[in-house]
Amino acid sequence: MKIFVVSWFYPPITTSEALVTYKLFANSKNEYYVCSALNNNWSYNNETKLESKNVHQYAFEVNNFEDFERLCLEKYYELSKTIKFDAIMTRSMPPESQYVGLKIREKDKGIPWIVSLADPIGNNPYETIYPLLNNKHKVIRNMYWIFPQFAVNHITKLSKNPYTKNLSKSNKLQEKVIKLSDAVIVPTKEQGEYIFHNEKRFNEKCIVVPHSYDLSLYPKVKQANNKKFTFAFIGHTDHLRSIESFIRALKIIKDINPEILDKIHLRLIGNIPDNIKNMIYVYFLQDVVSLEGTVNYFDSLKIMQESDCLIHIDADFPNLKNGSIFFAAKIVDYLGAKKPIFGLTNPKCPAGRIITSTGGMCCDKEPMAVAKSILKIVNEGLNFNVENAEKYNAKNVAKEYDDILERI
Repeated sequence: MKIFVVSWFYPPITTSEALVTYKLFANSKNEYYVCSALNNNWSYNNETKLESKNVHQYAFEVNNFEDFERLCLEKYYELSKTIKFDAIMTRSMPPESQYVGLKIREKDKGIPWIVSLADPIGNNPYETIYPLLNNKHKVIRNMYWIFPQFAVNHITKLSKNPYTKNLSKSNKLQEKVIKLSDAVIVPTKEQGEYIFHNEKRFNEKCIVVPHSYDLSLYPKVKQANNKKFTFAFIGHTDHLRSIESFIRALKIIKDINPEILDKIHLRLIGNIPDNIKNMIYVYFLQDVVSLEGTVNYFDSLKIMQESDCLIHIDADFPNLKNGSIFFAAKIVDYLGAKKPIFGLTNPKCPAGRIITSTGGMCCDKEPMAVAKSILKIVNEGLNFNVENAEKYNAKNVAKEYDDILERI
């Protein structure tokens, strides 16, 4: 099949969405014509040069979505003169890519339209939790907990706040895209159910395609002979996904049994907020915790392979079943490194189930619980389950994805 794709993010631009898209396409048997943006806004500012024979890329140097939309449409109609596309696909980040799909659908009603939503466009918990939880009207806060879709889709329409109005705009876009598209790809069933809120439409249109790792991208690394048990966190932390409880857990271990702390090394790679840096110095943990800044994607894969255990942190959303619907793409990179994962997350949420099924451990973010888990991991170890991790190998994921596209 030949598929025309609109994806603002695609290598060499480095974001989670870009890498997820590349790994799926590069291992697929289909042929892709990808329109992307050469723009480092919202990226990690580290280029990742990746190419695949089955992917034809058209990268536009643009600074705004209007120009990107225009150039994508021009390229689609130019290519359509000589190529009969079997489908078009619009990727989720940023959501403005969906406007290209809507414009093509208006003029070319016969072309199948696949929408890939690595994250929800509307009603995204990361976007809605704080403006609604902080709303001065108690009735609105309560409605958010009980009826999240109703609260966001309808109450936001009555708001005069520009931020909340923007949420309403995103919700309307998602509703329209779901209605007009032929298939919607999501990384977890929970996310699909959250987006659709309609069992019939979910069963008709939703396709679950998990994120994947590609073993061909990992550099060759000699087996590390760490003198200390090395934990590593690689990625972005913020107020919702904070490493704070792990740092506090190390302080508890230091107070109770400092000799054990001598056996532990924590590497923090990526964006670490100042309050966490300050906490490390206040607790005199400089000899235990190393702050190493950002690295490129290939170096991050190397660090994963050199570590003994990798840390994943989920944001907790009390209104969501088991606290989360998300599947962070970093988890599969961890799995490709063949290292067990320590997750600060609910073991019943999507990420938690992946972590525990592949030999990792999960616990809540209460510092004492984290401290006990750290000691258990250091003293007893974790056994990585290679067989279960194979489910997320890009070759296996892409084959299943190809088979689904053929059937539909």
